[in-house]
Amino acid sequence: DPELFFASDERMHQSFAVTAGYPQVWPIILDAKTHLDRLRRLTLRHIELGQVLAEHIELQRALLDRDADAAEAIMSDHVSKVLSMLDELIARFPDYFESNQLQEGEKS
Repeated sequence: DPELFFASDERMHQSFAVTAGYPQVWPIILDAKTHLDRLRRLTLRHIELGQVLAEHIELQRALLDRDADAAEAIMSDHVSKVLSMLDELIARFPDYFESNQLQEGEKS
């Protein structure tokens, strides 16, 4: 169930802030991640949740082992998988994205 997974994923992300000793950061993160959550919800329908869960467990293990290099590599791979789906999601759901963000090479 993608919605149940999303709720669990939120709790996991919050626990990272708490475990790192920065529980006060979580409300700030919540305010800032509205667009990212939209992307996360869209990708949940197109990914293997078991694989994502395995990646989360692997990341948690690296963090508990205080293995910063492993945690960085796991996060980099995890995020790059989501971002690699972005073009497909933009094509399927163009109304969810601002057109000025979709044009490659546009200068601000």
